[in-house]
Amino acid sequence: MTLEELKALMKETVQAELAPVLETQRKYAHLLDGNGQQQTQPKELEPGIRLARFAKVMALAKNDVERAAKIAKTMYDDPVLIKALGEGTPNDGGYLVPEGFSQEIIPLLQAQAVIRKIGARVVPMSGNVMNMPRQTAASMASYIGENTDIQVSQPAFGNLKLSAKKLAALVPISNDLIRDASTQADQFVRDDIITALALKGDWAALYGTGTGDEPLGLKNTPDVEIRSVGAAIDGDILASVVGTLMQANVAFLRPGWIFNGIMWSKIYNLKTATGQYLFREEMNQGKLLGYPYQVSNQIPVANDANKTTDVFFGDWAEFMIGENMRIAVDASTEAAYVVGGNLVSAYSLDQTIIRAIERHDFGARQPKAFIVLTDVYTA
Repeated sequence: MTLEELKALMKETVQAELAPVLETQRKYAHLLDGNGQQQTQPKELEPGIRLARFAKVMALAKNDVERAAKIAKTMYDDPVLIKALGEGTPNDGGYLVPEGFSQEIIPLLQAQAVIRKIGARVVPMSGNVMNMPRQTAASMASYIGENTDIQVSQPAFGNLKLSAKKLAALVPISNDLIRDASTQADQFVRDDIITALALKGDWAALYGTGTGDEPLGLKNTPDVEIRSVGAAIDGDILASVVGTLMQANVAFLRPGWIFNGIMWSKIYNLKTATGQYLFREEMNQGKLLGYPYQVSNQIPVANDANKTTDVFFGDWAEFMIGENMRIAVDASTEAAYVVGGNLVSAYSLDQTIIRAIERHDFGARQPKAFIVLTDVYTA
């Protein structure tokens, strides 16, 4: 065997031995940097988890962002979260969560807040005020004869002004969950924050007084028809509501009902004279008289003899939610909160109070697209 043949044989042998190793390197090359060191990729997280983590580490750091960044590195080693904390800016409601984190919870609020689920339109507010023109009267047409002047008509316009209001939710969280770095603990904190914002937002959208710092709710909006029933609900009452809005030429882009759980039970159990259920089959499909419904226990039941309550119906495409798209959070281990009229100390219960502040406003662009039934008997 010549020297050249020996070299060729050795080369073939080495290549055969190294082939599996080289294939493995190629397979996992995306995990290695240029120096052969393993790369760490930011983990894909459920929406809203980083918002919860932001709140948790701020709580542990007692609202000191520099300290919070160090805690975040130890607890999560999440470059995206650490970078966001480094850019945190103070606000009158705490520290502003990065807009990307805040926007992640909008779909989650959509899933919890009935006013959003039923079809209200969310419009982003770049500032604290937004003006939305609305048509209050339509142009008119008429038939005319020869040599007759055409009557001039033009549409009339009004204005819906949305001014961002500050909604502050206080969320008591066990300190065991605050210190826990697991995703399950993060989910718990995130869900509590979202639920608190969703419930109060629903109440304000329906019942807000529009005075002081409170949005104007649908029931208190001028030109929304308030129809007092003074009786138990029946199919005729429900059909008359739908017919009234049809007669008013409402577009019915996103029509729907909102009522509470007691009213759901009353309608679900309505029967014909022969004992057949009127609406049960379609209510099992999430509709009433062909239109979707949502149940909100933010709609109260009165303490009177008839246990009266309200029912809302309308085209929710005409109900606007102006959203500022930024959330501010801060935390305290010493604060107290009120439950059932009693003052509760977070310190004595080993809790942290997380305060989340969202800015938004509500308004009906076409108030005549809604009817509120009041004094509906449930007893």
